[in-house]
Order: sequence, then structure tokens, then C-alpha cells
Amino acid sequence: MGNGQDSNAAGTNPGFRVGEIRFANGDIYSGTLLGNTPEGSGRYLWSDGCIYEGEWRRGMRHGQGKTRWPSGATYEGEYSGGYMYGEGTYTGPDNIIYRGRWKLNRKHGLGCQTYPNGDMFEGSWIQGEIQGHGKYTWANEGTYVGNMKSGKMSGKGTLTWKNGDSYEGNWLDGMMHGYGIYTWNECGYYVGTWTRGLKDGKGTFYPKGCRVPVNDELYINNLRNRGVLPDIRRQNHNSRILHSASVDMGNMKVGMTRQSSDVSNKRNSTEQPPLKNVSLERRWSLEVAIEKFIGHESSESSGLESLENLIDSRLPILEREYMQGVLISEVVLDRSFSDSSKKAKRRQKKMVRDTKKPGETIIKGHRSYDLMLSLQLGIR
Repeated sequence: MGNGQDSNAAGTNPGFRVGEIRFANGDIYSGTLLGNTPEGSGRYLWSDGCIYEGEWRRGMRHGQGKTRWPSGATYEGEYSGGYMYGEGTYTGPDNIIYRGRWKLNRKHGLGCQTYPNGDMFEGSWIQGEIQGHGKYTWANEGTYVGNMKSGKMSGKGTLTWKNGDSYEGNWLDGMMHGYGIYTWNECGYYVGTWTRGLKDGKGTFYPKGCRVPVNDELYINNLRNRGVLPDIRRQNHNSRILHSASVDMGNMKVGMTRQSSDVSNKRNSTEQPPLKNVSLERRWSLEVAIEKFIGHESSESSGLESLENLIDSRLPILEREYMQGVLISEVVLDRSFSDSSKKAKRRQKKMVRDTKKPGETIIKGHRSYDLMLSLQLGIR
């Protein structure tokens, strides 16, 4: 900045003074000076309309200050050595707001970013990108708590939808990938593996309210302890400390659309397919259970109602195998359920057999003999 011209020069006195410097490229500085170098507090106006007001040290922005860009974007916070460095708040021209840590003009550290549609991310940033542990909340859809990479869900994390469904497990590029547990709010949960958002391989379906075998429960807890599955308690603890507060500014004039679109793509790629599969899973499980109870025969409405009540309380544990999202086999693992289903079948057949058919003769010894005899006597 020493190439400018001082409009209020005071001889060759090197002490502090207040003055204005106009540069050959059209930039203007006005404020306190040490010699011909900005020092203390002052205002710098670039020829393109960008303005900085705040503290200076040795001709560089240093300390507290505020920058306004012609696009309408603003940054207010700490500077060091001419860079945004430390705690600060950036408001973009598209009303994306970031509050958190900065390093060399980039988000770096813990921060919180809110989007115009109401979405919010709290978590870790590295060199201007969402990286590490964080919590992303959609305005009207759900919440993700876990690891992120380049603005997408990657690593271990838990996604909870608005309807109460959830998936806890491994992610890759915003898709369920690896070992995980998908829980339906009204139906139970499935433990298995996924490949890029699709069930792939063997897994087990546990109906809601069923008693999980001790060995299975110990196995799932062991996976959490080994880090194969996310530790929900640790995630909840980390999400509570993410409130201390980094928009990739590039050359101090950078928009925020890329990271916002990454998060939007993440939601579209992970949210919709599972929600569509929920109804299919529920319908498939219920149909299988009904067939196991009563076979393919039809029955009277009263019989079906009693069976449906029984089914709601005694859905089986199922071992399933998928290939790229397609169910290719299913086996009942709960032996007690298989035994009870056989008994229910026998009761159903007996009920159908004992019911009087049109034209059937009622003889003594039939369970309806006394009733029919009384009706006949009454008619006479």
C-alpha cells in the first residue's frame, strides 16, 4: 500500500495520524496511519465496490472487522494477517448464513450453517468443506447425525425420518452402504447389509414387540463397541457440543451454491427410496405371516379378525436374502411361531369343517342339535 498518495500528508513525521490514501488502481483507504501504512482502524474501498471497515496491523486487516461485497454478501468477525481467521459470520447473497471458525478465508473447524429453506448443518469443516462429525437437519423431513465427507454422508451415522423410521449404520457418498439396521416405526427392524442404497446379501427381520434372542442382541452391541455400527449415545453427546461455531470464500468472492446442492442431492438420494420401500416391506411381511397362519384358504370375516389380532402380536423373525434390492429368499427363524402357525391352521380347518353347510342334516350329537331342535319346536 506504499505506492499511494497521501492527501493529508504531514511532512515526514513517522508517527500515528489520520489520513487518506488514494491508489493508482482506484482503491481508497481512510483511517489511522503509521507513516504511510494503515495501522489501527480504518476503511478500505476497492475499485470494484468491495468495502472493509475494521482494525489494521502493518497494512493488513487484523483483529475485528466487517467486509461487504457488491453481491450483497457480508462477513463480520476476526481477521489475521489479511485473512478471515478465527470466529466469524458470513451471510451469502442467497441468504445462506454460516457462523463458526475460519482459517485463511475458508471455513475450518466447528460451525453452523443455515439454508434459506430452513435446513441446518452443525458440525466440522475442513478447508471449506463439510468433513468429519456433524448433524444435518432438514426443515420438514428428518435428521442425520454422523460422519460426513465432502458434504455427503460417509462413514458411520444415523438418519431419522419424520415418520419415525431410522437407519443406523454405514454410508458411502450419501447412500446406505455396508452393515446397518433399518427400523420401521410401526413394523420392526431389519439387520443386514446394503450396497449403494440397496439391500444386498443376507439379513434378519425382527417384528415390532418381539423378544430379540440374547445372542443376536449381544452381537449387535458388540458391533457398536467395535465401531462397525454407530454408537448412538456418543453421537448424541457430540451433537450437543457442536454449537460453538467456516462458506468457501476462495478469493474472498465465492458463492455457496455447490455445498448446498451437495446436501440437497444427498437428501434426494437417501430419503425417497427407503420411504417407498417401507410400505412394500410392511405389506410383504404381513402377507407372509397371514399365509403362514391360514394358508391360501379363505374364511369368514370373524375368523380373519381373530387371526389378524393374533398376527399383530406374533409376527415371525425372518431371515431374508436380497440381491441388489430384490428379495430372493425368506425363511422363518422363530420355531415357536412355526409351531403356533400349524396349530392355527388346524383350528382354522376345524372351524371350517364344523360350520354347517347348506343342505347339511343335523343329527343328534352335533353341536347345534339342541339349538335346531328348540327352533323347530318353537315353530310348531
